[in-house]
Amino acid sequence: MFQKTIIVGIVGVLVCVLSGCSVTEPPASLIKKPHLTENKAAIQTAVKENMPKKAKLIAPLDSKHKEKIILSDLDHDGHKEVIFFYTDGYSPVHVAVLKQTGHKWKKEVDYKSDSQNIDDFILKDVTHDHKPELLVGYRHDAYDETGFTYPDNKLAVYQFKDKKLKEIMKTKYSNVVVNDLNQDGQNDVTIVYNKKRKEASAAVYQYNNGKMQKLSALKLDPNVNGYLSVKVGNISEKKKGLVIDAGVGAHSSFTHLFYFKGGKLVSYKENDKLFNPNTMESKDANHDGIIDIGFSVTPKGWEDEAYAFVPFLTEYKEWSPSGLHLIQESYDNYGLSLSIVFPKKWQNNVTIKRGSLKHHITFITKNKQETLLKVYWFKKNKWHESEKWIKAGESDEYVYAVPNIDKYKKYINAIHVID
Repeated sequence: MFQKTIIVGIVGVLVCVLSGCSVTEPPASLIKKPHLTENKAAIQTAVKENMPKKAKLIAPLDSKHKEKIILSDLDHDGHKEVIFFYTDGYSPVHVAVLKQTGHKWKKEVDYKSDSQNIDDFILKDVTHDHKPELLVGYRHDAYDETGFTYPDNKLAVYQFKDKKLKEIMKTKYSNVVVNDLNQDGQNDVTIVYNKKRKEASAAVYQYNNGKMQKLSALKLDPNVNGYLSVKVGNISEKKKGLVIDAGVGAHSSFTHLFYFKGGKLVSYKENDKLFNPNTMESKDANHDGIIDIGFSVTPKGWEDEAYAFVPFLTEYKEWSPSGLHLIQESYDNYGLSLSIVFPKKWQNNVTIKRGSLKHHITFITKNKQETLLKVYWFKKNKWHESEKWIKAGESDEYVYAVPNIDKYKKYINAIHVID
């Protein structure tokens, strides 16, 4: 599947979205303003006329793009084609392409797949001809020895050419990302595959000499619950990498970090398992365009506490050739929708004072145990404005405040509400 913090985009094409409704609704209800500028009525009619009477439009299940109808210039002639998926609920999914001739839309492609559903869909140029290819993830279910189902999806890459969809690649996949991982100036396709607890791999493909060729591949640990996130992007200012977060055990995760070196994918570490006691996805924590790797850290003084009662700190680290470097440290409490991002001068020198965490939290220095900040939270119906408090923010349920003391007031901007 695509990553849920997976990263997918549409480059060089204009996508007009008609979505936001049940598949049982008529095509007229699928149009979502203000994205569509073409003749809406003509597109509605064309889509309806080019589907069987009982067929329904469908959108990819796990894509961030939930379009049921997409407009894109597939052949680079300056005119956009209409792309849509449909099914009657019994037969396999069809991929259809309509092309406008004069004032009419004519069906150029009606491709019958071997799947009952679409897992994901990407439009991106992967053959380097300035024309977007269709990357279609087909949903397939498999069964393990106990009878439980698990996804065993297939990815097909199509070129729209001569009124046909020409398949240039088909392979099993769990997650797919289109980017320029090897930084040669051309898009490549990164595929991560996990066959439940049996085999797992990451591979990078690029179009060369008329076909998709494997540039490099690595085996992964298949003993995971699933992939939380698969991202390709900058891991430093000048270096791109593949970052894979996988869930393991009851609540833990680990991160793989790969990048190209000497024409091959290599691991940041030999075993490349950056363990995390909690489940966490890598992200651009400090909004500098670089993917940061997250870690949950037990505060000093809480090492003997039961896991369920540890107020973990969050650290985000950035890769460099010399190792991982701390770039942000915070306390994140999703139950309270509260995040406190520590000033840089606190980093590596802050812990949490032991005691009740029912109504407030106190941050202290590790060694001298000097108080740095106290943050209180109140149920909204219990909160009353007072000179005693400085309000720092509020969520749907809580109001956050600090004592009206100069040493605390200056850190108001460190307190954030988690959406």
